Formats: sequence, C-alpha cells, structure tokens
Amino acid sequence: MEDLNINIWNIIILMGIIQGIIFGLVILFNKKYYSKTNSFLAYTSFSLSFSNLQYWIIDSNLEDLFPFLGWFRIPCEFLIIPMFYLFVNKYLGINVKKEIKISLLIPFFIDFLFQISISLDQLFFENKFISFKFIDTYMTIEEISSNSYSLFLIILTLLIVKNFEHRNNVFKIEFVKQKTKWLKQILIIGLSACVIWIAEIYLMQDITIDGKNTDVSLSIYYPIWMIISIIIYWLSYVGLFQSNLHVERIEIRNKIISEKNDIIYYFDETKKKNKGLKQEKKFTEFQDIISKNYMNPNLNLNEVSLMLNISSNYLSQIISNNNISFNDYLNSVRVVNVKLKLNDSNYSNYTITSIGLESGFNSNASFYRAFRKHTGISPTTFKKNTH
Repeated sequence: MEDLNINIWNIIILMGIIQGIIFGLVILFNKKYYSKTNSFLAYTSFSLSFSNLQYWIIDSNLEDLFPFLGWFRIPCEFLIIPMFYLFVNKYLGINVKKEIKISLLIPFFIDFLFQISISLDQLFFENKFISFKFIDTYMTIEEISSNSYSLFLIILTLLIVKNFEHRNNVFKIEFVKQKTKWLKQILIIGLSACVIWIAEIYLMQDITIDGKNTDVSLSIYYPIWMIISIIIYWLSYVGLFQSNLHVERIEIRNKIISEKNDIIYYFDETKKKNKGLKQEKKFTEFQDIISKNYMNPNLNLNEVSLMLNISSNYLSQIISNNNISFNDYLNSVRVVNVKLKLNDSNYSNYTITSIGLESGFNSNASFYRAFRKHTGISPTTFKKNTH
C-alpha cells in the first residue's frame, strides 16, 4: 500500500464521493425522503460520485495494485446532466415524454458498450482488435463529446427554468411556485465546470505530447473533481431541502384553502393588534386587500393602489397617516399568520421555513428579519416557548 498516491486533494474528493453515495442511498431507501422527484436527485448524486470514484481509483494508484478495478469503466459523465435534467423537469412539474427519456440515455449506452468491448479485448485478446492508439484517440473524442453533451443539456435546462419563471410570474393561490434561484446557481456552476473541463482536456493533450507521465498529469483534473464534490454537497443539502420544502408548502397551501375562515381570522387578529389605527374607508379597504393577498410574495404598494383605484402616492399617505409603513403593515399580517400556524397542532409537522414562505415571505432571511422585528424573538424561539 506504500505505492498509493494519497494527498489532501484526493482525500477531499473521496469524502465527497462517499457522501454522494450515502446521500443517494438515503433518498432511495428512506421513506421520509423518497419520492419520484428525489429519486432523480439520487441518480444524479450517484452519477457524480461514481464518475469521480473511477478517476480517483486511477489517481490514487489503486488500479495498479488491484488491476480488476480497471476492467470495466462506466461512462457516468454521460448520466450526470441527463439525470439532473429529469430532476429539474420533475421538480418543476413538467412531464418528459418516455421517448425523450430514452434518447437522453443513448450516448451513455453507446459509450458503455464500447467500454465493455475495450475491456473484453484487453482481458481475453490482449488488444488484438482494438489498439492502444485507437483507445487513446477514442478517449479524447469521448471526453469532448461528453463535455459538449453536458453543455447542451445545461443550456437547455437553464432555458426550461427561465421559461418556467416567465410562465409563472403571477401569484396564484392554487399554485405553489417552486424556488428556482438555486437551480440556476447550480447550472451556472455546471457551465463553469464544463469550461474548466475543456481547458483540462487541452492541457492533458499537451502533457501527453511532451511525453510526461499521464498518471501524474491526472492532478490536472483536481479542479473539476473538486467542483463535482462541491456540487455533490450542494445537491445533498440544498436540493433535497428545496424539494421537500416544496412538498410541505403544497400541503400547507391546501390546508389554508380548505379553511374557509382562515383569512378573516388572521385579519381580525391583526386589527386587534393595530386597534389604535384610524379606520377611514380607504384604509379599511387597504386592510381588507392585504388580508386577502398577504400570501403573495410579490405584493407591493403599486399593485395594491391599482386594486384600490388610487395613486400609489395617495395610498402611501393614507398608510403613513396611521403611523405605519406599507411593508410593516403587510409583514405584521404575515407574522400574525405565522404565529397562529406555529401555535396550531395541525401544522406541527411542518418546518418553520415552509410556514414562513406560505405566509407570503419570499425568503427565509426576510421572514426571520420581519418576525424578529415584530415580536422581538426568532420564530424558532417563539415555537419553543409555545410548546
């Protein structure tokens, strides 16, 4: 084992590989996390992990010590983005036809069959039919092809996300819009990884031409393997969290819709809290609009003024005459809604974040800020004090 090439970089990469495999297994075999949507997240994680693992085995010299580890190579790089593409579509509620799913996997199966042919020729015929020179050329073509294929699917997935955002830019009570910012972030990281990958392929060819040791030159791939490790960590926490959060929000939204007196009750509670406010007609109408639309995270002064058929300046003046700002009043209604939910045993199984987002806050950070401003404590502390 003295011949093993172990350093800080491939130790970090190995940790990412192990986490990715464990993460995928937990999703597939734990009822709490399993769903059709999350299964594609697990397959993406497996593809990332096994892609890194195969290169890690070569870089660490394990293949020299245990040759059977290199007998068969699985071209996981042709699975990573297709699996993530299917996850994104499932997450966004977009149906992908069976024919498209099959076509996405064609490059993988073609390359897999060729890899088996290479391995069988090496094992039983000592490269009688497929020469080493041809294999080297093919491997270069394979890397360029898988990179191009990944780039194409990443761009296509980004366009799907952007189109989804455009089609669902208006708040609808019956539809819980999925969070998409994290998807775009991870796809942009994927694009960056492809660019780095192209540069590494080019440098790898230069090193081979110069006659340098290819095993040593594998360290050139450390940046791309590190990025893959980061993506694995991201998928493990952010991806699963967002997917499960969306499921919770749908359940909460359905409960809110089914509770007929829900909005009126929250509205009455808020009026009690603000009982010193002047109840002039327009302000009362303003309160009524807020009580019915507070769940809309995009609700703003201009939109409400249009509903009241008055100018935004006039509405702002009416609100300020009651010693409160538009955002403060809106957030006070949302905070009252959150407090009622946190006190309700029917919502005890849901996360505080999902309750906050279903009360109209557009992010966890803005929710916690507003809650602390209006109550003096965090939602977590409030929940602990009431149970």
